[in-house]
Amino acid sequence: MTSEHLFPEYLDKGSAGDAVRHLQMWLAGRYPEAAKRLDLELDGEYGDATVKLVKILHTELGFEGDEVDVNFGCNTRDETRDHARLVRAQKPQQD
Repeated sequence: MTSEHLFPEYLDKGSAGDAVRHLQMWLAGRYPEAAKRLDLELDGEYGDATVKLVKILHTELGFEGDEVDVNFGCNTRDETRDHARLVRAQKPQQD
């Protein structure tokens, strides 16, 4: 059985392609005002705007010091998934 992921194990500045474009779309949806302010282009190029949005994500997830970097790797993906689960668990159930 294989496990498929939306993102490869590691993306960082200089990465390019569909996985980066998906990451940019996801970041733009999560941080629309910051994406607009940073002029994020959904071009599949992991450039300065993507770097800044990943740093915002790291800060939101509680990363500190050297953990706040420019990379979208295993730790970021795992913490994002765990954060989403926590948020869903805290939402009141609708009848």
